[in-house]
Amino acid sequence: MLLHEDNKWHYTFIKNFHHLLTQMSKYKGTRFWCDKCLYVTQYEKVMQRHEEDCKGIDQSPCKVIMPPPGDTIRFKNIRKQLKAPFICYCDFECLNVPVHSSVANSTATKKLTNHVPCSFSYVVVKFDGTAKEPVLYRAKDRAKMFHINFYSV
Repeated sequence: MLLHEDNKWHYTFIKNFHHLLTQMSKYKGTRFWCDKCLYVTQYEKVMQRHEEDCKGIDQSPCKVIMPPPGDTIRFKNIRKQLKAPFICYCDFECLNVPVHSSVANSTATKKLTNHVPCSFSYVVVKFDGTAKEPVLYRAKDRAKMFHINFYSV
């Protein structure tokens, strides 16, 4: 352990690490400490289960339990799903315009085409299945108009 006071630094030997940690608490009962991540518990069985999954202080403990081979897992609690009030189906159509560049590129990637939006369409469907009138736009400033139209819905 490294101790310091003012400009003086001093390393000291820790003979019993668990004794040092128990002095920091007012709890006087038996405690079990994980040497890897400093997790503490009052129960030895809990500590044994923790040590099986502990990966240390830099990693979060994670217990992975996989189903037996051949078993399938299915979502059963349909009633616990959140109802979405609506869903939006959006589509942009773009033209691939060739890029003719004489500028030398320092990367290995070569830009061949530029995606230029030419139109967009979207439809909003409510949770009950009813849909608003689909929107189709083919004039100038397609990307800007998409944001204006879509966020005004």
